[in-house]
Amino acid sequence: MSEESLLILNMLREGKITADQADSLLRVVRPAAEAPPPPPPPPPAAPPPPPPPAGPSLSDIQHRLGELQGKLGELHGKQIAGQAARAAGQAAIFAGKMLDHLPRPDLDLSKVVDEAMRGLNSLKADAVRTAKTAARDAAREARRVARESRHAIDQNGLGAFVDNSRGSGRPRNREGLPQVSERQEIPVPDLIADAVDINNPFGDVKAWGESDGGAVRVTATKTVWAASDADARVLMQQVFVTSRIEGGRYKVTVVAPSDAMDRVAIDLEVHLPATKPLGVETTYGSIEVEGVSAAVSFRSASGSVSGRSPHTGVPGDAGVRTQSGRVSLQGWSTDGGRLIVETASGDVRLEGLHGSKEVEARSHSGVIAITGVNLMASLLAESASGDIKMEGGSVSTQVTGKSQSGDVVVTALRAGQIHAESVSGDVAVSDAGGALTLKTVSGDIDAHTVNSYAVALSTVSGDASVAFSGPSTGSLAGTTVSGDLSLTVWNNSDTRIELTTATGSLHSDLTLQEQSGDGDRRIAGKLGEGAGSIRLQAISGDIVVREQK
Repeated sequence: MSEESLLILNMLREGKITADQADSLLRVVRPAAEAPPPPPPPPPAAPPPPPPPAGPSLSDIQHRLGELQGKLGELHGKQIAGQAARAAGQAAIFAGKMLDHLPRPDLDLSKVVDEAMRGLNSLKADAVRTAKTAARDAAREARRVARESRHAIDQNGLGAFVDNSRGSGRPRNREGLPQVSERQEIPVPDLIADAVDINNPFGDVKAWGESDGGAVRVTATKTVWAASDADARVLMQQVFVTSRIEGGRYKVTVVAPSDAMDRVAIDLEVHLPATKPLGVETTYGSIEVEGVSAAVSFRSASGSVSGRSPHTGVPGDAGVRTQSGRVSLQGWSTDGGRLIVETASGDVRLEGLHGSKEVEARSHSGVIAITGVNLMASLLAESASGDIKMEGGSVSTQVTGKSQSGDVVVTALRAGQIHAESVSGDVAVSDAGGALTLKTVSGDIDAHTVNSYAVALSTVSGDASVAFSGPSTGSLAGTTVSGDLSLTVWNNSDTRIELTTATGSLHSDLTLQEQSGDGDRRIAGKLGEGAGSIRLQAISGDIVVREQK
């Protein structure tokens, strides 16, 4: 056997070449007539390692990368961000393995690596864009469905979504059955009580506060219907509105047969001294009050609640709670106590709030809109999937707006501190004063005409844009993972600036003094004397700073 054959067999034994490769080489070095002997078996005590796969060519790698990039393109249209990210990771793993097996003597590995990395960077960028787009589209779709659901509830009642034997809206005589109506003055005990409680599960309640005091007066409008006129009159005799004093409070209660819930409608009108605290509870009926004490407690399942111009001379908190009913309060004062509003799917509108105590508004899927406030205490608005809008006025302490998938919008509001936060919704702030804290996960942040002395913003995959209303001398700290940061700064600002990114890009229009950094991953310097501080940091996101003259 020739030396060449022995060398080939030793390479096979050591695992440097495969059996197929050894066979091809032996055919070359041996005479054609000589039959190639089989390669010697490996020693039983130390079997050779499995042979490595044949090294692919550069064209194989490029073809595979092209296939993976095409897969990303398909995923982009389907809003499957997770698969897009995994596809990019697979591309990176595949390219790394293939580069390890390239035939080194025949190729320039530096060129192969550069070309493969360019392809991978493109794939990763596509994956990030796909993930961000999919997350935003999903959030917008969730908000659209929530809004349509609320609209359907407003139009059709909760009966369109839940099985409720009593009905979720006001009963109607839709079949035109014989109907009987009666208006009745309800006698109220001629005794002094500290407060008034109304419980009406069969209709609406309207209440007026009388500034000159006087007695409590209750008027009931009762309507019933049945299969015959006689049956309707019998049913009317079974409907009662009672009043009593219990525990120092007037108690007004409506009672009707349990099997006639869908054939009875009873509305109450209440006049009471403006200084007496009022409690009202309904099922589907609306609650409407004017000039009553600010110390109120309102509860309704699907009925709306509205109130205006409360009397402020009595201390006590105000609580308003509904399921799907809307809440609207105008000119409400918190001098006597806190205001707490809670709904499940009902919208909340608060206009002209003023006073010295806290205001809290919460909803699961309803929109919260607060305008024209003048508070000497904190203001809180929270919603799971509903939007939050706060516009105009001033708050001496802290304003907080939080939503899971809804947008948070703050406009022309002055406060000691403003905290706006959403998970997948957007945060927008304009013409706001005070210390700003803006946070999102996948939502965008848009802050314009900002005149705050301190701004802190952070996102994970959302983009953020900030523009000051004038020269900046305060502090701005912004961080993001994969989102982009955009900042507009007046050229006559007095501040230090530092921009850093790990794998993104940097761009600045500013002419900085004492500039340092490589310009690609870090830029630092100052405007003026550098009294303020601007620091923007990104992991894979880009940072752009524009000059405002």
